[in-house]
Parts: sequence; structure tokens; C-alpha cells
Amino acid sequence: MTNMNAHNTLRKDKRMSDSTIKAQSTDSKILPNSKRKPPRAGMGRPKGALNKVGSDVRLMVLQALNAAGGIDYLLAQAWKANPAAFLALVGKLIPAKVEADMTVRDENLAQQLNEARQRVAKVRAREDAEQAQEKADAIAAAVAEVRRELTAN
Repeated sequence: MTNMNAHNTLRKDKRMSDSTIKAQSTDSKILPNSKRKPPRAGMGRPKGALNKVGSDVRLMVLQALNAAGGIDYLLAQAWKANPAAFLALVGKLIPAKVEADMTVRDENLAQQLNEARQRVAKVRAREDAEQAQEKADAIAAAVAEVRRELTAN
């Protein structure tokens, strides 16, 4: 309904003065857009809070597992009935990323770790050198083949 139609409708229905109709028509424009928001609107879920649906589903799965036989049922699935499905389930339960802070108190352990890192670096360097030598040999063979073809023609 346009503003003029609303004005005419108010005048006919309630027999109000022009000033009252103008006040009500301007108020009606403001009210629908001024809805009050909750105090935590837009902040999202707090860090570490569990998803309600996920926790409900986990609870249902655990209840179904207990009803099916618990550990004995899982063992039967793992070894006989359906090992692929069991291993897929296990894979979903293992965390994708594990973070840990460690303090090494044994100085020998830290020294052994550094020596192992140096050995790995040497092996990688040796492998890189071998790959580079293989590439160089392949290039030399290709150049020799081209020379033979040129001398033959």
C-alpha cells in the first residue's frame, strides 16, 4: 500500500487529524526496521564449544554400539564381517592434527636427534647429486645421439 493510500485509509477509518496521520505514517516506517538483536548476535559459537548436533549423533552412535554388543561387536566387524568399514570408522576418530610441546631433559637425546637430522640431510644431498648425475648422463647421451645423426647425414 502506498503512503497516500495508507493516509486515506487512516482518515476514513478513524477520522483522525492530519498531524496524527503523519505521525503514525512516519512511525510505521521506522518500527519494522528497528528490530532488537540479541546481545551476542554475530559473535558466533565460543571457541571450544561443541556442536550440539555432532554431540547428539555421537551419543546415538555410542548407544547403538552398546546395544549391538559393544567391544565384542567391534572386534567381530574388524576381523571378520567388514574390516574396511571398521578401519574407515577408526580413521574418522583419529585426530587430523596433534599438537604437543616437549622439553628434552636428556642432552644425549637432543644430540642424537641432531645427528639423525644431519644424516638425513646428507642422504638427501646424495640422492639429489645422484639425480643430477642421471640427468647429466641423459643429456650427454641425447647430445651424442644428435651428433651421430648429424655426421651420418
